[in-house]
Amino acid sequence: MSSSSSEHGVEIDRVLIELDDNLKSKLVHDLSSICNITSAEARSMLVAHKWNIQNAIDTFLDTTREDDEEEVVEVPINKKSNEPVAEITLDDSFEAGALNTETFSVWAPEKFSIISWNLDGLDDKNLEKRTDAVIRLIEKESHDIVFFQELLPFTFDYIARKMVTKYTPVVGTNDPDCQYLTATFLRLNKVFYEDHYIIPYPNSKMGRNLLVTKAFIGRAKLFLLNTHLESTAEFANTRRDQLKICFDHCASFPPEYNVIFGGDLNLRDKEVETLSVPSKISDLWIQCGARESCRYTWDLTRNTNKQG
Repeated sequence: MSSSSSEHGVEIDRVLIELDDNLKSKLVHDLSSICNITSAEARSMLVAHKWNIQNAIDTFLDTTREDDEEEVVEVPINKKSNEPVAEITLDDSFEAGALNTETFSVWAPEKFSIISWNLDGLDDKNLEKRTDAVIRLIEKESHDIVFFQELLPFTFDYIARKMVTKYTPVVGTNDPDCQYLTATFLRLNKVFYEDHYIIPYPNSKMGRNLLVTKAFIGRAKLFLLNTHLESTAEFANTRRDQLKICFDHCASFPPEYNVIFGGDLNLRDKEVETLSVPSKISDLWIQCGARESCRYTWDLTRNTNKQG
């Protein structure tokens, strides 16, 4: 994710996240734990990278990769305790170097959690309360991947500030003057960001697009597709065309990748009936048992999102 820096903060795609001493100390602690280096080394790396922890991690991985000639890392040493740590065998998914195995696992997890949430940012009723409630829930449940839709730029800024020590934000726009946007958040030390790009929908009247994030969890390679399809009933045909773009893109990745597609699709029941879902794509709601209580993402009989 592109970023730049100022003297007192980190700017992510033109969104400034201010850094105070407490946050800097937390970043030093996190980088030290992730890379298994001393606090002094971590601070030096962060200063060199203007407190951008993702760039510091990338540099650390690149440096260790240059030093390693073998595919298997042979008993790396914990620089803090001078004790050997567990051997890490690498495959093509990533090159980890001598990372702390307490915070970085090379094995794909048995399960991880993902949540998608449209904050309905264009409606300002109780928006601050609703946003704080969403942040509390996400932090309480420790979701690994978060798909957001309809964030106002300042709402994205606010969430990124609140969760900067726990999540890597990926912003779904290249337009600094956008009215609202999508964003994907990745849990630090669990889901590791590699790259992202944005596919604009050529027929959108609402500035909608597909945010594609490349990441990994241990050995599991991921492509995460987050979108907000065209809204309202009158744009049903536009919405179907956009969904086809998403389905085609899901099918375009190499077979070793796990592709997760979600977001706010705005689909009506009658629209779903006319769709042909590709055979290689599984509906996670159906695969997880098709619980009737979870049938609707916006259940008007149960949803209290607007009540604050």
